[in-house]
Amino acid sequence: MKNNRITLKNALSLIFLVSLALILCVGCGKKEEKTEEKKNEQAATSEEEQATEEEADESSDYYYVTEDGSVGLCDYTAFTYHVVSTDVTEEQMDEKMQETLDYFRNVLYLDVTEVTDDLVSQYYEYSTVEELKEAYAEVIKAKNEEDAQAAYEEEIVTQLVEGSDIFVDVTEDSAATYNSLMAHYKALAYAEGVTLEEYAENELGITFSDLEQELAQDAVDHTMRKMVVLAVAEAEGYTVTKGEYNLRIAEYMEYYGYEDEASFEYDFTVEYIMENMLMDITLEKLVAMSNGI
Repeated sequence: MKNNRITLKNALSLIFLVSLALILCVGCGKKEEKTEEKKNEQAATSEEEQATEEEADESSDYYYVTEDGSVGLCDYTAFTYHVVSTDVTEEQMDEKMQETLDYFRNVLYLDVTEVTDDLVSQYYEYSTVEELKEAYAEVIKAKNEEDAQAAYEEEIVTQLVEGSDIFVDVTEDSAATYNSLMAHYKALAYAEGVTLEEYAENELGITFSDLEQELAQDAVDHTMRKMVVLAVAEAEGYTVTKGEYNLRIAEYMEYYGYEDEASFEYDFTVEYIMENMLMDITLEKLVAMSNGI
């Protein structure tokens, strides 16, 4: 991946500072000199924009521009991902049955050594241990498929970020994400009745300084990932239709623990929700067009 840290915003700032220094050296200057200076500045800006666009065009078939930066997309139509098994393993079933036994012992305070048909029929909606295992298998299978999909998407996004050209000062543009992540950990610390420094050391096993560095890097990574995924959505013309929104909103509300749609939309904003939906839709389509190996 090519990172271009000299953005258009930085170039304009540099031009402005140079111009200001010249003005201070010669005094107020004449109106004609200021006019000439402005023309030079506009010319430099135009050259910078043209250079950036040419560089992106040379490395990508698609050039995606936002207010904060731009992405030169790589060819994302031939990505691959490693297929993982979603079958229920013996270890997973044994762990689930051990949880059931622990429930009988530690919650119901029953003096038992194994899960039996009688216990299952008495405390569950099933008649036998085998029926309970079948129900567990469905839950485990669904979780395995969900984890597999997440793993495929992670591989796709990694290839997308590494293969594309990102023209943005991500450390600056990721500030909002960093603040959001930090607020999340502050809330966790508050819930535990400790300071954030204490939470980092006691719960995470790291210093507060280490936490700051990790969150800063996470924010940068998130910004870059969001940019390239939305660039694909723009290139392919993907959108969130009203029907798609209605289908997915319940799932989002359940994930965040909301029951009232109006409250959910007020807290997160419809724009934010739709952006995340668009990213999910795009990732699903990217996996669908990729090749499992």
